[in-house]
Amino acid sequence: MKALVIIPPLDDFYFTQNRFSILGALKTAELIEKNSGIDAEIINFPVMEKKQIPLPAYLKYLKNYTAEGETGSCSFFSLFRRYGPGAEKCIQIVKNKNPDIIFFSLFAYCYAEPAVELAKLLKKETPEIPLIAGGAGVSVFPDYFNPFFDQILPGEAEIILPSFLKSFINGTGNIKSHINSSFSEPSPGKRNIINSGMSLTGKSECSDNHGEIHTESGQFGLSVSIASADKKSVYVSAVLSRGCN
Repeated sequence: MKALVIIPPLDDFYFTQNRFSILGALKTAELIEKNSGIDAEIINFPVMEKKQIPLPAYLKYLKNYTAEGETGSCSFFSLFRRYGPGAEKCIQIVKNKNPDIIFFSLFAYCYAEPAVELAKLLKKETPEIPLIAGGAGVSVFPDYFNPFFDQILPGEAEIILPSFLKSFINGTGNIKSHINSSFSEPSPGKRNIINSGMSLTGKSECSDNHGEIHTESGQFGLSVSIASADKKSVYVSAVLSRGCN
């Protein structure tokens, strides 16, 4: 069995690896292997390539505030780019990996459009492969992503992902057969969103009278990633809290 954890391409005026450490994807892959025994591989599409693309319609209002052809160290907003391959190339890369299940890790809602574009084409090309979406970008507006994915997992991966995987393994040892029989084609009127409960109190894991989920203090492990490196410096990012990295 094989799981892919995808960081979808993103569209923006600028991008720096120093602020894009994929800690969420690293933690997701770690949890998948720990809680299911399934091999997990990360595909970080945004670092593969970049190219200039036209300013999309929803950002046309910015033309009044940008200087076309501007250069220099402060010219962040002169060119709009796609960071990562086009959707068709992404799909071919995914197909070559032959996954049984695909997890989308989206760290910011502002990059929802390229993620949804890729999800739509994946469902068309590989409808038998379940698509799961999570991350901070999904958690802020899960209903937006609901029509395009088989399952939405908002909230903390450490809380929701182990129980999600356990429900599909269900003692059979064959996660794919269980998933294929459990998923249905998403529709606008159907919500495939699991409520995670997001209360982190450091108490024993249980459900209290308010329906909150509590966790043990040792449940959240340290995640560290080398964001980028050059001849002089190595930039390391680590989760130090459940807020910023």
